[in-house]
Amino acid sequence: MWDKLSRVHPTSGAWLSPTVLRKSPFAPNVATVISLWAFCDVELVLLLTSFLKADYRIVAQMLNVVVSGETRMAMLSAAAESRLVKRPRDLALFNVVTSEVRRYRKTRNDLVHHLWGWAGKLDETEHLVLAQPIALMTHELNKRAYESAKKPRRVPAQLDTSSIRVGRTTEFQKAESDARKAIEIVRLLRQALSGPRTRRAGARAQLSRLLPAQPKPQAKAKRR
Repeated sequence: MWDKLSRVHPTSGAWLSPTVLRKSPFAPNVATVISLWAFCDVELVLLLTSFLKADYRIVAQMLNVVVSGETRMAMLSAAAESRLVKRPRDLALFNVVTSEVRRYRKTRNDLVHHLWGWAGKLDETEHLVLAQPIALMTHELNKRAYESAKKPRRVPAQLDTSSIRVGRTTEFQKAESDARKAIEIVRLLRQALSGPRTRRAGARAQLSRLLPAQPKPQAKAKRR
């Protein structure tokens, strides 16, 4: 779990830089996570291709136009609901897998869409900090307001660190692990739903071990 900087070191400031990864030992970890998710997207294209029974090249071109990962997942879900409407057990399995993929993808989105930096009072070789873009935008606006004021009443505000999080070896290892799990469960789902019949049962068995346990549906009460 990514800890808040205010909890790790309450008095430390933070500096954000677009080039911080050049010197960070965690740069390979970040690159690996992004690369793994690119492979997961390929598996999702193949899954959608199996639902639509279309040329995978056409489906890939269609999805390449869609930038948002969440929109892609929505398209995949719509195809699954139509394709698996008469296979409720398979649709339930699909929903469980895609729910897990969405949960894993959140870490990837944080790495890609947030800003990187470091904390002044922590060892640069042992951490990176992650900040939402709004934190830097707010800081820049406050700084401009201070600089444009004729008689500033207070010193310029420092970067607000209340929402900044700290990533260390454990967090990056988990991000990689989550990406690998996402690839594996999507690949197994494709085999379970549209692979050779001789392999479907084995794929389902592997998925049952990888996915969180699902509550069994309650039997309907008999009418007296």
